[in-house]
Amino acid sequence: MRTIIKYTNDFKNKILDEMKSGKLKRIEDAKLTYGIYGSETLPKWIGKSGREKLYTKVVIRNAA
Repeated sequence: MRTIIKYTNDFKNKILDEMKSGKLKRIEDAKLTYGIYGSETLPKWIGKSGREKLYTKVVIRNAA
């Protein structure tokens, strides 16, 4: 049986603010620090908050 955990908006914003400030450098840091288990939890929060800049962008270019 799966357990569903609900987080308050204050808690979500605290984590996103810490990521934005650089206190938490990666999504994995936030997950480990706060015990967040879902692989899609933080990416969903980032997307819904409009803070996509928190994602590290990786660009792969083909050699021509």
